Amino acid sequence: MALLRVLFLLICWLLISPLQSQEARCDCEPNLRHLCRCGVLIEQELAEVQLAYLNRLLLAEYGSLLEESPVTSVTLATDREMLLEGESAQGYFDNGEIILNNTLRRDKALMVLAHELGHAWQYQIQEEPDEVDEFLAEGFAEWVAFYLMKRAGFTEHCYALKTNPDPIYGEGLRWFLNIEQEFGREAVIKIVTTWRSKNGNRQSREIQNSL
Repeated sequence: MALLRVLFLLICWLLISPLQSQEARCDCEPNLRHLCRCGVLIEQELAEVQLAYLNRLLLAEYGSLLEESPVTSVTLATDREMLLEGESAQGYFDNGEIILNNTLRRDKALMVLAHELGHAWQYQIQEEPDEVDEFLAEGFAEWVAFYLMKRAGFTEHCYALKTNPDPIYGEGLRWFLNIEQEFGREAVIKIVTTWRSKNGNRQSREIQNSL
């Protein structure tokens, strides 16, 4: 019995110890932890650093094409708290704040934050953001994330975004990239600010201006 108890305690220690020493496994420089690829989970303080970093990248990448991000706050939430329509979300934008799942790795958290910044911009500039179809909304958010992650040096994440077979996220990103290649970034911004769907259905403000 004593031997079994020792074996049981040893197994518990082996299971719990990696979680407790998670930070020790990170080999990144302290000032580069926001760009960590070590598989360590995101923490609140670092999520705030990542958000500030991405806001700087947003201005550097898009300049005057996109207005300054309205998001200055990010909050971590548990997997249970992130349940939306029965599924656990990785993140979402709500009322000027990004809510982020605390089970994400640091590099994945950076990408999700970049995606949600795209949604934040949509809600700031669009007259009827809730009327825009999912293809345009998610495709544009992925377009923003693609270029922010590229500027941050995460080419592996850019490849994953671009080759994503999902008909909404992946196909939406590729559609916007094709629009950009053929007509320029200004066309992308024009579509996002005035269209409701990729078929060209316009928002009410654009319709009124054309009358």
